[in-house]
Amino acid sequence: MCELTAKTRAGERLVLLAETLADELATRASEHDREASFPFASVDALKRAGKSPTRASLLQAATHLSEVNPFMRPGITITTSPTDYYPISKAQLVRYDKVHWVALGPLVSARG
Repeated sequence: MCELTAKTRAGERLVLLAETLADELATRASEHDREASFPFASVDALKRAGKSPTRASLLQAATHLSEVNPFMRPGITITTSPTDYYPISKAQLVRYDKVHWVALGPLVSARG
């Protein structure tokens, strides 16, 4: 396993968050990879649906997502609308060089 090392204060916060969540997320990672599901967006939609969510309030929240996730590459956002349920429209190829991740070119369409 790779040890995370932060170089900035913001990086320290992300490393702490990643280490805190790693074990919990690892138990479901293969399922989320296989299904291309995004649990953080689901949690956010539930929060936005209110204290007593209904089907209508959850659908309203889930179809109006617009957020930045700290684990995504810069420039990639989670965005949905009533006519577009696919949350990610951009992607970027990256390569691990035994020290860190290196971008291989610009953001590209993730829509095929």
